[in-house]
Amino acid sequence: AEMMPDPYMATGIIPPLTSTFRDISVARERLPVFDPNSCTGCGECWTSCPESAIGSVVISPTTLIEAGIRLAGADSLRMAASKLVSRLHSLARNTEITYGTAGEFIQEGFTALKDKLPLNDERKVAVSEAVELLVQQIGELQIARTEPFFYEQERFQHETGEFLSLVINPDACKACGLCIAACEPGALSAVPQTEELVAQTHKYWRLWEKMPDTSGKTIERASEHSEVGKMQAILLSRYCQLAVAGGDNAEAGSGEKLAVRLALAVTEFQRQPLINRFIEEIAEVRDKLKASIRDTLANALPTDDLDMLAKGLDTVRPSQTLLAAITEQVEEVAEQDLIDAFMLRRLVKSTQALGELHWQLSKGRHGLGRARLSLAIAPGTITGWAGSWPDNPFQVPVTVDMLGDTAQLAGGLLEGQLRQATEGIALLRQARLELEKPDEAARATPELLNWRDLSQEEQQICPPLILLGNDDILDGKGFSGLTRLLSEDLPVKIMVLADLDLNLGTANVAGTEMAVASNSKINLGLLALSQQNAYIVQTSIAETTHFLDSVKAAFQFEGPALIYVHAPSPERHGFSPEKTVRQASQAVKARVFPLFRYNPDENGVFGSRISLEGNPDPDESWSKEEEIMTPADWAVQGKRFAPYFSPLKGNDPAPLPVAEYLELDTRARQKKTPFVSVISEESEPVRLKVDSALVAACEERFQAWRVLQELAGVVTPFTAAVENKLKAQLTDAHQAELAALKQEYEARIEKTRAEMETEMAARVKEQLMGLAGYNK
Repeated sequence: AEMMPDPYMATGIIPPLTSTFRDISVARERLPVFDPNSCTGCGECWTSCPESAIGSVVISPTTLIEAGIRLAGADSLRMAASKLVSRLHSLARNTEITYGTAGEFIQEGFTALKDKLPLNDERKVAVSEAVELLVQQIGELQIARTEPFFYEQERFQHETGEFLSLVINPDACKACGLCIAACEPGALSAVPQTEELVAQTHKYWRLWEKMPDTSGKTIERASEHSEVGKMQAILLSRYCQLAVAGGDNAEAGSGEKLAVRLALAVTEFQRQPLINRFIEEIAEVRDKLKASIRDTLANALPTDDLDMLAKGLDTVRPSQTLLAAITEQVEEVAEQDLIDAFMLRRLVKSTQALGELHWQLSKGRHGLGRARLSLAIAPGTITGWAGSWPDNPFQVPVTVDMLGDTAQLAGGLLEGQLRQATEGIALLRQARLELEKPDEAARATPELLNWRDLSQEEQQICPPLILLGNDDILDGKGFSGLTRLLSEDLPVKIMVLADLDLNLGTANVAGTEMAVASNSKINLGLLALSQQNAYIVQTSIAETTHFLDSVKAAFQFEGPALIYVHAPSPERHGFSPEKTVRQASQAVKARVFPLFRYNPDENGVFGSRISLEGNPDPDESWSKEEEIMTPADWAVQGKRFAPYFSPLKGNDPAPLPVAEYLELDTRARQKKTPFVSVISEESEPVRLKVDSALVAACEERFQAWRVLQELAGVVTPFTAAVENKLKAQLTDAHQAELAALKQEYEARIEKTRAEMETEMAARVKEQLMGLAGYNK
């Protein structure tokens, strides 16, 4: 058979979201199931899923019933809908009820309600049939009543609580276990996969897709709730949840994909209101232009000139737009000073251009409007899933670079994006000028804007470009290109995914060979600080609030920004997939990958510009949460560092925990053996000796942390010396003050003693004289 010609293959283009056509279920043996009665609504599960395979929605009973009526065509229920909604709220407030589906609540609520409805028998029958249709359509939707979304709202005001629904996409889930590990109350559990379970889960997912999205007010309220959090809240928006689709070749539990998904979700959430306001502004100006055109024609063409208007209409060609054709036919009227044809033509062309711009931004050929951002992906492990034909998980334009000069490519792509955006902004400016100052607009030439000419508000409208790659893009010319981008004013956003090999050769977890260490002695976060005009952030997928705030700030920054993220890999690093987020969290605690933000817009040079917010115990050398964790304690949890650990033997001299060993100087370390303790599968602690190369890596990470502390002004030798000097001066001054006070008090005591002795002597003398009879 001959192959059919494919234009996408010929041009090297992959359509968006093609990975959604792929079914992952055949490669999976277990599937998560949801228990609504155990859910607390914390959002950790849908936040930790790299595949966007967990759909979540917070929906009020009113919206649920309305959606069900629409889907089932059960319009007869509308006459009793409000009473049914009130009954659902009343039932749901009862904590002893353990219903977990919408159908159970609806059936129970209607059973208690139907005999009380003030309807005749015929209408009651119609309502009962509508309820049956409703239950058939949405009855299987699993719903949970949680503290932040339902009970707390109901206590504040009756009938304001909302249900939480959670579903699994069986086509995308890779059974990595991250969601189950994140769910403390155990609302998610893995069960053996069967055909019946997959079919049922498919029904849940399709039903969730038909439900309305979570409201903006609910998302805003959830973002401020202590039991939910900012990142968890924004992922309740379907646009953010599905910023990256599943079905690609990413490994199960991929830290890379989770980092990309969270970053694109934050960008979508941040840019969506900006673009929507811009679209509304275009529509508003366009409507004003239309009104101006109508007024111009109405004022210039009175009743006795309708013959001229009819003549113009008769000459309109089918390929012309009506207003443009009319303006071409009113030249004779213009000569009679009845209408300004040139002005009318400008108004019509501006209106047409704004209409085209509005269509491109809001709808476009694919119905989704113009993309909020674009990606340029550098060579590396990320291209194994993000640039693998034919599974494209992105809905935004993506350019995959295979040559290694991604920095230059990204700069060129961004310049093109900015030029397109400035053309639209210039068009809007010109339209406003036509409305506000038509005489000036007639004399003005079309404005050729550069993105640097835009206001800060207008710059935020321009779609950003993210250069995305692994930390090995620093090799060769990749590093020089990265530095060049950070030193310029082009607002490119660079997201680098860190592998954290500690500058050591690491074991191939699939075999026995040692991987060669990457560029040694390069600490990208610290190195990037030398570009003092770029926004620099080092963040983690485990610290979602810090991640969200950092990414938002990076995109709001007018110039270039670097977002450096640790992306653990279960396959390459040698740990089970459900531990990805845990590995990232412990890298922060162990000072292997500390969090920091550098904002050049802040005052000062470094101290006030650098924030170590988000790190545990930022004033201390090591985190003291629970127990001290060093880079060696973190490294022992991944098989790639296995060559640097060996069992501690009985004849090893003076075993010492590595944290205590690192506090000793070189001489004190002699004839001592550093070790880490590991809990084995039998829960018996095993002590492993730490290789000297790994000890040196721990030292390097510790020194990097101290550099950050000093740059941030948290702890530095200078400030410590100043503090000690001040303490000494204060101590001396205090001692001198105490000595002066002592001398003064002793003098007063001596004076008082002398006076008292004189007074007592006088009294004794008087008494003696009295006894002798001299006072008589």
